[in-house]
Amino acid sequence: MIPTGWMREAGVNACTGGAMATTDEQSSSTDDGATRRREIRLGIKGLRLPFLGTRLETRGIFPYVLLDISTHGARIILPDWAVRRELLHAGEHIDFHLPFMLDGVTYNQGRVAWTQRDDIQYGQVCGVDIETRSALYYPVFLELKAGKVAIDLHDMQSSERLLLRILKDTILLKRGILIYFGHFKPIVQRMIRSDPERAAMLRSYLFEDTESRVERNIAALERQRLAIEGTDDLLGELATVLDLDALRVLMEPEIEPMVWISTFSEGLMREYLSAIMSLEAKIFYNFNTIVMIYADALMRSIGVDSMETHHGS
Repeated sequence: MIPTGWMREAGVNACTGGAMATTDEQSSSTDDGATRRREIRLGIKGLRLPFLGTRLETRGIFPYVLLDISTHGARIILPDWAVRRELLHAGEHIDFHLPFMLDGVTYNQGRVAWTQRDDIQYGQVCGVDIETRSALYYPVFLELKAGKVAIDLHDMQSSERLLLRILKDTILLKRGILIYFGHFKPIVQRMIRSDPERAAMLRSYLFEDTESRVERNIAALERQRLAIEGTDDLLGELATVLDLDALRVLMEPEIEPMVWISTFSEGLMREYLSAIMSLEAKIFYNFNTIVMIYADALMRSIGVDSMETHHGS
């Protein structure tokens, strides 16, 4: 189903538009004195679904909606209705977990250049300079030159097959997190000798409870994968069989990264935590890729060819 909050958008009826990108030839025509991009922007119009981003410094998660893109930056909004409500600050570095393609090179991180409150669109609007190159894990990306989401199905044959692959990969990543939990246990056992009370708390809350949540989420992701695999008409039924809100919860961390970091600040545990957060970053990337596939399928189901699809020869 489509989350109701996700369909709110200033000036555009989400039921009549697509996740289209049209050329908005606007330069920095604002009066607030903040630095703006002085180049052609490609506005993302129609149905806007939120992606997951993270602060690189704290690994804090925030949802954002992409408003427009250009060859050097992006404008996003952190909506008021988001469950995870955070504010960004100028100078912070963020990971979009979303591939931007520019002249054949993929980028996914940037620095917040400016922020401002928007009481019309109900949220914090941020301008972000796109800076850091990244890998492209799936043939789905935002192509800056065309201002469209480009989906290359040469290897996957269909969006359904690609979606199933992403869910399967996500399950494997979650299982990788469980493997690291297994490495934690001997370390906690050694802690028992020096601080048994603290070790008992850590074992119960940070490890056993979190491990159980990971296992439950893996089981739920597997059920989701089987539901999609058993759907005859994925294009027509995707909004029914795939609940993006529920999927987001399954793919978010089972415990806040800062809780881990504050508890284990050094040594081998810190290395394991870094590895876990690396796996989680790939899971966020997977979620955002699913959102792009979802938006494309949804628009096609109502007859709007909103995203560019490339079929290799």
